[in-house]
Amino acid sequence: MQSAELIHTCDVLLPVAVECLGRTFETQIGGVDAQLLMPSLDRPTLEDSPVLGPPHFEVLVGDVDWTTFFDDGLDVTTKSPWGSMHSWNVRDPTIGSPDVQRLGVRFAAEVMGLEDAYERVVEHLEPWWESLREWIEVLTAADVTTQNLGRTFAPETAWTRPVDGGPRRTIRLHGGTYFVPADKERIPFAGLARAASLAGVVEPDLEWRLIREARQRRWQGQYRASVLDAGSAVELALTKLIVGQLGNVAAPAQSALLDKYRTLGGRGELFRRLGGELPEGFGPGLVQPRNAATHEGARLSLQQAEEAEHVATTIVERSTPLP
Repeated sequence: MQSAELIHTCDVLLPVAVECLGRTFETQIGGVDAQLLMPSLDRPTLEDSPVLGPPHFEVLVGDVDWTTFFDDGLDVTTKSPWGSMHSWNVRDPTIGSPDVQRLGVRFAAEVMGLEDAYERVVEHLEPWWESLREWIEVLTAADVTTQNLGRTFAPETAWTRPVDGGPRRTIRLHGGTYFVPADKERIPFAGLARAASLAGVVEPDLEWRLIREARQRRWQGQYRASVLDAGSAVELALTKLIVGQLGNVAAPAQSALLDKYRTLGGRGELFRRLGGELPEGFGPGLVQPRNAATHEGARLSLQQAEEAEHVATTIVERSTPLP
């Protein structure tokens, strides 16, 4: 069976774990079975600086000169067009912080012709990529939203003059190129494999999309918005749990009961009255800061956003298990 390979340039850096490098992940793009190919790690000895190399291609092998293959002018501080490695260890090859810039994709044609499969893959490649990013952030704590690829920071210049006169002088910091900090959460092998298997096939439930949005707001320093998203996720989750507890109760009676307990705290109270258990921090960790943000316009802290997200995730995991 004939196969084809293409290269996808990511619009964000993928902060993967070292264990993901050189691996192949099964996925589906536009209904076409495909494989996600991660860059390999080129490090002949532990004394050598680790460099990201091409994935384990089957077609793009042989006479390919990767130093001149790409002409998109992407400016990143890396020795490789595939990405870069930070915080590596001279004694342990399993330690490091790879930021992946390009991915390989392999697909084959079994039912349809290769040209038809190619058209289908190209047409759905961007939606698949967005779906992959969404599932990565739902399934793991990795941030693949706020880290812009190759983002350079050009410093502002300032001028000063001694208080006693004298010549003016310039103050200027050196610019550079952004990479994902090493202490950020890395995408583990299992998380990437699961995300790849789900990408383009199924969408996360709304509760999980709201949890993802809460994380994104927290990463961006928007703690009030993060808590509000967490609260919205829990409202949906509690409603689903309560409906499940009510069982055979007639729909009009269910609606009347939900209308009576329509606030977030009210839904929590109803859930408890029906025999459900809530996390210890439900009131102080979620309901109180959410109400303060909603009704008083309160400014919330990182710690409050993290606690609200933790409580929300615990409840959503009960109502809506991940596939």
